[in-house]
Amino acid sequence: MTNSEYINTVLHCIKHETIGFLQNDMLLTITDVNVIKENLLKNNTSSIELKSDMKFTVIISIDNQLFDFMFNKFFIESLDKIEKQELEDVFSDEIINIVVGLAIRYFPKELNDFELSVPYKLNEDNIEELLNKNISQSLNLKTNKGNFIYTVIYN
Repeated sequence: MTNSEYINTVLHCIKHETIGFLQNDMLLTITDVNVIKENLLKNNTSSIELKSDMKFTVIISIDNQLFDFMFNKFFIESLDKIEKQELEDVFSDEIINIVVGLAIRYFPKELNDFELSVPYKLNEDNIEELLNKNISQSLNLKTNKGNFIYTVIYN
């Protein structure tokens, strides 16, 4: 497989798991799925690395409206202000951990021995640097509550 084929494979495995998560767990409607060329990763962003003989970085970005909807689905109980802020700060980390962690089971055999890093934050400059130096592909999953964008980078 070429590097582009590996990226495409990882991207589609994550797409499959993300769509299932958004539809089945969050009860959202997917209204469109499209490949995007420009960097739209800005809000509620988190990243995670998959490492083996190859290294992939996966970055997600969740629109504010969708983020709020998902957060309120997860935490239906009343939270005090400090507790809510602390949970909001790590919520996108939890989402990327869920969808990428579950997507690994769909990877082809040659991609099965990945170590999954702890989710971490990237600022816009770091994201731009990664995108400019490496091969990447991005998808936008448009829902009835906003956009869920993710990028897979081969680095």
